[in-house]
Amino acid sequence: MKNIQNSIIIFLLAAYGCGHHGHGHEHGGDEKTENTVGIKMTTEEAKIAGVVTGKVIELKLKVRRTIPGEAIITPGNTAKMKAPASGFWISDVILRAGSPVKSGAIVGYVIPVESGWNSRSAKIEASIEWERYQAAQKRLKRLQQLHKKGLEPLEGVIVAENDVKSSLSKLNLAAGKVKKSTGSANGELLKTNGYALRSPISGRTKAAAIIQGSWVNQGDTIVEVIDSTSLCIKSRLFESDKSVLGRKPSGLFITSEVKRPIGLDLYAQRPLEMGVAITCFSVENKDSSIKPGQKGHLSLVAGETTLRLAVPSSALIEDSGAVYVFIKINEDTFARRIIKAGITDGKNVEIIDGLTKGDEIVIKNAAQLEFAAASAKPAATHVH
Repeated sequence: MKNIQNSIIIFLLAAYGCGHHGHGHEHGGDEKTENTVGIKMTTEEAKIAGVVTGKVIELKLKVRRTIPGEAIITPGNTAKMKAPASGFWISDVILRAGSPVKSGAIVGYVIPVESGWNSRSAKIEASIEWERYQAAQKRLKRLQQLHKKGLEPLEGVIVAENDVKSSLSKLNLAAGKVKKSTGSANGELLKTNGYALRSPISGRTKAAAIIQGSWVNQGDTIVEVIDSTSLCIKSRLFESDKSVLGRKPSGLFITSEVKRPIGLDLYAQRPLEMGVAITCFSVENKDSSIKPGQKGHLSLVAGETTLRLAVPSSALIEDSGAVYVFIKINEDTFARRIIKAGITDGKNVEIIDGLTKGDEIVIKNAAQLEFAAASAKPAATHVH
């Protein structure tokens, strides 16, 4: 399969299984005689040395095919709030990056010049100092002249923050329905002939780039809202491997911060050249534990549950390419037995050949016996 390293991982689903399914070593063969070395050590001596034994058991394992690939976490849904008309942007609240926003909430208003942004429509309170009001009107008139000429305004802020706040309380803006639920949010026409912008999704603001009271042009992105509760993991995937995943594959996404299995739902897939597709999986993130922008390794897996012989990975010893365990023959004899190992989940290892269910092996501190075996000679007779 193209550039895909298919491996097998296993997950421990239950403890002891039942019944032998023919995975183990058959006793009596000459082949295993050469692979067995007897070591004399009593059970008491083994305990003093810290040697721990355990039975070879049959575990219910889920054997799965792994499709590895690099991936990146992106927001599952993003809404860009764009100005529906040119005018003055008045924020309903002070939106800082990361501020929570609920779906349908007004994030601010755009007041076009044609609506008559003046002392009558805005009902600016008389408590505002006359000099400040005159200065604001002078700047407004200048901006109106530039707007009629099709020129960009020289200065963005037209009114002081306090003036804006006092004005908002008198605007009597009408609430309306969200006109667009995805993508860019349309503005709602208000009684004052201005526009209110509502967020089409719940999430948090990415940035508040537009300063309160500044001029915006139609189509300018004012606020971007990101839904962080439902994220998307994007990864390159060979189309030939899509069939093995099933409709709802499970997976393991690993970054420096996230190292846990996650449930994945196929969200979208965009074919690329050479049979490779960009695949997006949606991930629930209600606790916001996964942060957008992280890159990591995504393993998508699928397979069947079956019974397999398995031993703890601590029981295995590797030497010159060979893998073996120490099997207990009787109260004062252990034997080094070469085995054929299979898949592993990091805790347990499948035994394909070399052991049978019920064999007692060393599962901890096998190095103590390995030291004794280093000077031992092969037994004269076959040891079981």
